[in-house]
This record gives sequence, structure tokens and C-alpha cells, in this order.
Amino acid sequence: MTREKSLQRALVNDKSYINFLILILILSNVSIAIFLNRHKFFEF
Repeated sequence: MTREKSLQRALVNDKSYINFLILILILSNVSIAIFLNRHKFFEF
């Protein structure tokens, strides 16, 4: 039982870690897009 519980916890941790990475990727992409848009805006 203890092994199963620890395995479930590990899986939950992995899922949260993956979600965290996806969130960071999305935020970085958004910040890059905003930066590029500002750059274009300043060029005009």
C-alpha cells in the first residue's frame, strides 16, 4: 500500500511539474510576442 501511495504521489508531482513547464513555455511565448509587437510598434 505504501508503495502504491508513493507511486501515486510521484505521478501527481510529475503531472504538476509538466503543467508548470507548459505554463512557463506559454508565458515565455506570450512575453516574446508582446516584445516583438512592441518592437514593430516602435518601428512604425
